Amino acid sequence: MAEIKDTVYKPDINKFPIPDAMHNEYGFLIRWIFNRFFSRIKFDETEVDKIRNAARAGTVVYTMLSRSFLAFLYLNFVFSRLGLPLARFVNGLRLWLYQPISKLFRLSRINIKGVTGKPSELKNRLNLLTLAGESSLIFLRKPRFIIRPNVFYDIDYIETLIETQRDCEKPVILIPLLIAYQKKPSKEKQGFLDIILGERDSPTFLREIFTLLFYHRSGEVRVGEPINIRDVLNEMQDRSTDAISRRIRYLIYKNITREKTALTGPVKREPESIGKLLINDSIVVDTIQRLSQEKKISKSHLERRAEKIIKRMACNLDYNYIRFFDITLKAVWKITDIKVEYNSDGIEKLRETLRRGPVVLCPMHRSHVDYLIVSQILYNNDIIVPHIAAGDNLAFWPMGHIFRKSGAYFIRRTFKGDDLYISIFKAYMKRLLKDGWTQEFFIEGTRSRTGKTLQPKFGLLTYMVDAYLDGACDDIFFVPISILYEKVIESGSYMKELLGSEKSKEDFKGLVKTTGVLTSKYGNIYVQFGDPISIKQFLFERGHTTPYTDEESKKEDILALGYRITYEINQIATVSPSGLVCAIILSDNRRWFSLEEIEEYARFLLNIVKKRKDIKIASVLNNLGEAISQTLNRFINDKTVSVKENQEGKYLYRASENKRFILDYYKNGFIHFTLNISIASASILTFRDYRCTKNQILEISKRLRDILKNEFIFRVNVDFETEFAESFQLALDMGFIRTEKEDIILNQEYTEYAKLLSSFLTSLLESYLITAEYIQNLNAAETDKKSLIRKIQSYGLSMYDRAKIKNLESVSKVTIENAVDYLMSQGILKRTDTEKKVPVLSYISDENTAAKLTQLQRDIKTFLLY
Repeated sequence: MAEIKDTVYKPDINKFPIPDAMHNEYGFLIRWIFNRFFSRIKFDETEVDKIRNAARAGTVVYTMLSRSFLAFLYLNFVFSRLGLPLARFVNGLRLWLYQPISKLFRLSRINIKGVTGKPSELKNRLNLLTLAGESSLIFLRKPRFIIRPNVFYDIDYIETLIETQRDCEKPVILIPLLIAYQKKPSKEKQGFLDIILGERDSPTFLREIFTLLFYHRSGEVRVGEPINIRDVLNEMQDRSTDAISRRIRYLIYKNITREKTALTGPVKREPESIGKLLINDSIVVDTIQRLSQEKKISKSHLERRAEKIIKRMACNLDYNYIRFFDITLKAVWKITDIKVEYNSDGIEKLRETLRRGPVVLCPMHRSHVDYLIVSQILYNNDIIVPHIAAGDNLAFWPMGHIFRKSGAYFIRRTFKGDDLYISIFKAYMKRLLKDGWTQEFFIEGTRSRTGKTLQPKFGLLTYMVDAYLDGACDDIFFVPISILYEKVIESGSYMKELLGSEKSKEDFKGLVKTTGVLTSKYGNIYVQFGDPISIKQFLFERGHTTPYTDEESKKEDILALGYRITYEINQIATVSPSGLVCAIILSDNRRWFSLEEIEEYARFLLNIVKKRKDIKIASVLNNLGEAISQTLNRFINDKTVSVKENQEGKYLYRASENKRFILDYYKNGFIHFTLNISIASASILTFRDYRCTKNQILEISKRLRDILKNEFIFRVNVDFETEFAESFQLALDMGFIRTEKEDIILNQEYTEYAKLLSSFLTSLLESYLITAEYIQNLNAAETDKKSLIRKIQSYGLSMYDRAKIKNLESVSKVTIENAVDYLMSQGILKRTDTEKKVPVLSYISDENTAAKLTQLQRDIKTFLLY
């Protein structure tokens, strides 16, 4: 705000009987109380700057919703200490006993005469002070007490300020203020203490004293967006003073409510209240009406079923459980030697975003621990914990109850065809967004068993976008979150699943078994909060500012949004020691690596990723040698890495053959950082003398990327030529390649590094080779997808035994499933739906298909250098 110099005549306020509200002349005892209880209340510099900027631009008038004597005293203390404008006027409080003794006699006479309590005198006093450029503090309403409701003051001080602004050249700027002590949602229902002592947001003096005594260490001040009365007058110049006053009151209330929601969350509704709201939602009512007519089922029966669905689904957040989990997790982290690192700048961006609208957190999904880590980080940073979309399989006793109380709401994996369930879920999404709750869901849909970020799922995302389009909120902000583990608790079960075992069902017995993890050491967990993605801005950039006229256009935008979120998750991921070490050790399945070789390759890889903008590198990698040694020792203890001593007394390391899947998991969390240059390396190695033209390497790289399109997340709306150009320039800048006229040549000293980068893709390509070879020998008989993948895995294991492929991890169930999907997209396999709701696949046996399949095998073998 620009600084304004007021040239209007200022009345001499010292000639009028106007006592100071705030001052700097308190005695020793009150100053001690101020320092004892007020000094720990948080008042960030960013909040202070809002007031300073407003004070430079005009006359500041502080506003709060409910009268509070202790809030007044705190603001007097903190404004004095920070040099902010002190309020010369405050309504609703008798402050003459808190004035300096030198003024007490004069002020007592004023009060005895009754001058200062008359409405006309109070309004005149506010008017005079504001004209003189002095600040004031306005409470809008009285606190609730027993049977007395929250009522606004009889005198409309906002109207007085409006009239004053009309007579004053200098802007009058209202500053909405919130002081919150308890960082948890307030309850919908009043308890006994609320009735006697007043509500948390509108306390009596007794409750204020109690709150200050027990919660002053957690207090925090929030400053809403300043409201310039002159701007409002200009916008509503044809409206009455009463209408303008109501508008300004609304803006104050909206600002403070937004700050409160960002800090403590919305008001927590009781389960019965949520149930009634959802049952009576128009979406649910219409669905029950329609189903009752179509299926001849009574409405009461459908309503009872709806109540059961809501009871099974809805969250019932209780901060006592959050505190319990926080204490428990801190103990577990200590026992297992886990340190959680996260970016504080991301937390601050999230804190600011919460002021702008509902936030949806989108973490990558690697472990069941993901749920707990994000909530713990937010809780410890005084940010409201989210409502988390959890699979219905996690609702088992007793964890279902605990998760529900900790923020989880439970949904089925699929509810296609169940219109009542769909309508209830839509209504629930709409209600959570309308109330302003932060939500969290995993856009990958399930935990990644391979360590790679999975292709996004669009079900939940679609429901959230639909709720936004239906007007549930003004905007939604999707926050990508990366969570990377040095060691994942479930890595052993993941290996079994990738080899073909069925996923074990979550239950209490399985939970008890996991207590054995407390005897292991797990290293660090790296969490990164990315930049928020505004759905409003995203759709605007894609040219959609009006309601959709066709579903296909909306579907395309939702797909683009899903891939944008998933790509951002990958971009903010942390480079960890585990990822580096595993990528190197798995690069040659027969080789033993010395510590010096691993460190040399690691430096090279780090040099590549550091060329990227805003790359996140684990802090332990600042001491590379020590980080590699610790990582190797952790894998050696788990018997996933073998070690031996050579004749020179050096220790050598290689992957344990039967544990390669586990190491591959961590490798896959790293290789996307070097993906484009890995593709280019694999491509240039296919040429004789590693020499080719730029167009040649571009075309063959494009082919390799197409084959692996189901394995990685690529940038949305960015063509491969652009990404290739960036990688080409990087390789030139590093001296990786050189140019001679039209040719590109791989420099000899980088040959080993090129083979290292190319090796990151080897196991994936072998999976596709296994799949293509098996399909080529497949007869025309139809088979379901699960059986087909199991047979391909068995064929792959026989190829591995016969040394036809090099890597055991090439028989990964997930990668083979991706390869089958790729063949379907190429028209090589055909999917047919059956009455049993289990689709079957068959090979399209014709010359064209056979040629495509043969060419695919030839291309893969070219990249594998077989």
